[in-house]
Amino acid sequence: ETRGFAAMSDSGVASALVPMSQQLSMIFASLLILVMVLEFVVRQGRRAHNKSPEYQRLRNHYLGGYLAYKAADWTMGPYFYKVYQSKGLPHHVIAGIFLCGFFSGMVFGTFVGSLADRLGRKRGTQLCALLFSCSCLSTHSDQLPILMLGRFLGGAATSLLYSSFESWMVCEHKALNLPEESRSSLFGLVMLGDGIVAMLAGFLALGAREVAGYSGPFDCSVILLAGGALFIGTNWRENYGNSKVKGLSNFTDAVAVLRQSPGIALLGCVTSLFESSMYTFVFLWTAALQAAADKEGRGEMPLGLVFSCFMAAIMCGSRVFAILTQRLKLKPRYFAVPLLAIASVCLCVCGSGPPTHVLLAALLGFEFCCGVYFPSFGTIRATVVPEKVRATILNLFRVPLNAFVAMSLLLSSSGSGSNTSIFYASASAVALACLIQFQLCGRLPDAAVAAEPTASPSTAVRVPPKRRAVASK
Repeated sequence: ETRGFAAMSDSGVASALVPMSQQLSMIFASLLILVMVLEFVVRQGRRAHNKSPEYQRLRNHYLGGYLAYKAADWTMGPYFYKVYQSKGLPHHVIAGIFLCGFFSGMVFGTFVGSLADRLGRKRGTQLCALLFSCSCLSTHSDQLPILMLGRFLGGAATSLLYSSFESWMVCEHKALNLPEESRSSLFGLVMLGDGIVAMLAGFLALGAREVAGYSGPFDCSVILLAGGALFIGTNWRENYGNSKVKGLSNFTDAVAVLRQSPGIALLGCVTSLFESSMYTFVFLWTAALQAAADKEGRGEMPLGLVFSCFMAAIMCGSRVFAILTQRLKLKPRYFAVPLLAIASVCLCVCGSGPPTHVLLAALLGFEFCCGVYFPSFGTIRATVVPEKVRATILNLFRVPLNAFVAMSLLLSSSGSGSNTSIFYASASAVALACLIQFQLCGRLPDAAVAAEPTASPSTAVRVPPKRRAVASK
């Protein structure tokens, strides 16, 4: 069969793609059916607190703002490399532009979280939209310094995206006095919505590319960001970590928390190790899958369909998380250990150069693990990270993450490290995260750190009397 594939003409290869496309379509349809079945199981066990007006209002406001930003992120994502390549830039220069973004994440990660804690998480999300928009608009330029500045601003925006939103939601959830189970449910819905938005954004990006060229998806992202910022400005209340401090006091307080609470510091290590491996996976999966297909003479893989399967796998993971926490009442800190072990095995399989179908199964397995991981560790962080320095600590977690990804990208682009060795390094990093999480199982508290108040009376979110009365019932 392989010899037959290799001997085919271009038209023959195109027809040979049909079976693979059909198989991927069947996988995608099967995963969507599984998502619906899992969602049905989740809804059967949905509790009364998920039907309360306060929870539903928080859910709608948070998802409305956050998913608009994520839609913008997903819309521009597929064309980052292409938009730079269309300007005639060589591969090593494009790699340098990407490195600039990760370097920005390392630098800004040390203080943008502190800024959001001090000036307000809502303002942090709006600053995120501004920085992302400037980054998108920079793609219209052919000047290398402007392109690098755009990626630098994009790196800072990414730091805010993954800290300000989560910090705002957790603080608002506490201010409304909602049960912790509803917070886990909301984290799971975020991942479900993220998968849906990613698939829709792919179609939007494709259409924008056809109409306006490679900068078209970035222009669409600006519109989505503006809409998200307007929605947040209209519907969100401001909340803070500690608004009374000045300068870098929040940063020094966060460092002190990490020094005095080894459990939180180790949780940051787990987060950095897994998420850096995930970002490295994003850079490597297309090349690995295409290389496996070329070895079998399959021709060009339908990567868009593969990506849709990935998003469906993430959605399955988010629903499994909901079942584990809402129906089975399991603590995320405990099932995170086998979760990380499975993810490490999947990365090992990816690095071993397996046949196409085995590689695809490993890739889908890792994406499924991502779907369980993000709501799980969002729940854990919400429980143990002190409120007044939450955004600051979340950004500090991202500093080693950006360093690891930048190093992997540098090795890959320079040819110093093969994709196989980088996959194995990522698998080792996740295995180490698994061991650390195993040690953490008995050390993480069930409630927020007692030594750190969630907010002072002057900085706490004001809850209207009607909401306060309902929340106390």
